Amino acid sequence: MWRPVLGELVFGHPVEDEHDAEPRHTHSHDSDDRPEPRSGGVVTMPPGYEDGPEAVDLARFAVAEHNRKTNAAVEFERLLKVRQQVVAGRLHYFIIEAKEGEARKLYKAIVWERAWEKYRGLRDFKPVGNTTLYERFR
Repeated sequence: MWRPVLGELVFGHPVEDEHDAEPRHTHSHDSDDRPEPRSGGVVTMPPGYEDGPEAVDLARFAVAEHNRKTNAAVEFERLLKVRQQVVAGRLHYFIIEAKEGEARKLYKAIVWERAWEKYRGLRDFKPVGNTTLYERFR
């Protein structure tokens, strides 16, 4: 494991004692309780994250994009589960409850987001079952 030497600069700050030997990250989201996805790893977001405006907005985008591409009439109901993976941007893996006609169904969606380019793309949107199965095994 790499460890800086006392007096060496780490992120522009001199290492003054052994406790400073670990790099400090000062991100604006450090106070968040959500886990920070690491490059390549898929992270399940904590309960309650699926109700957040960013996640719901991306899930609604997935449903709208699916409808546009397939000429379907799927209606977003709620977001049930969110996982994320850091790639060149982020992959968002969603389990979405939606209505198709009168039937409630579950869909798996993958949205690729590159926020710095203001890009969103739907990578996958598939039915995975009905809502009673999900509620039973949740």
